[in-house]
Amino acid sequence: MKLLRKTVKVKAKNLDGKTAMDILQTHQSPCFPVAKKLLRSAKERPFCGSTTTLAGYLSRNLSFIEKRNSLLGLSNLSMTKDRSINASDPRNAILVVAILIVTATYQAGLSPPGGFWQDTNDGRYGHMAGQMTMPFIYAFFFIGLNGFAFVSSLYVIIIITIGLPKWKLLYGSVAALSIAALASYSTIFPSSYDANSYLSVLTFLCAYISIICIMMFATFMAFIVDKHRRYQVDFPASCFSSSQEP
Repeated sequence: MKLLRKTVKVKAKNLDGKTAMDILQTHQSPCFPVAKKLLRSAKERPFCGSTTTLAGYLSRNLSFIEKRNSLLGLSNLSMTKDRSINASDPRNAILVVAILIVTATYQAGLSPPGGFWQDTNDGRYGHMAGQMTMPFIYAFFFIGLNGFAFVSSLYVIIIITIGLPKWKLLYGSVAALSIAALASYSTIFPSSYDANSYLSVLTFLCAYISIICIMMFATFMAFIVDKHRRYQVDFPASCFSSSQEP
């Protein structure tokens, strides 16, 4: 009893609907006073809330993370070592492809056809050094399509890596890379000479920021919700796949 953790689910019930305290009161063993004292001093995680049985957990609709695991051939419960290695192959393959797309689209966005202006012209239809030489309408579609492919690939990377060891570090790196790409796009855009062009650029940049924020927030909340669902289960934590732990 002295090896009991200080954090336990005091409201958890077994198949007979009894909590740990109910079992202690039913079986009056010599260690009852000590066990009762330890159990009362144990602190339940506020994050857990009400508990549910494993059968109840398995009967629920799949969460976003569980759907991801299902598509990748992973399991939400513990697996053998060999099966875990084999099941990680689809994730690795998709991750490699997503990284290649991110690299290609990021590089393409910074290497547009025609290159950049090397000088600054202050005339009526002038330009600044470092801006794209192609016409505004072509540049808008070029950056827009590349930005869409870039963000989509980042989203795939986030979905696949969330829950893995050190995923929070990668999460921050993806956010920093998104901000860097946004800064690059806003810098190399050709100068706009009318209100419609200026409004188009402003709309694109605002939409880009919104998509990145929604993407990061939605995946993070999906992980939190899935973690909360698993903590509610009245079952040993070792039964869940360790790949979902932070």
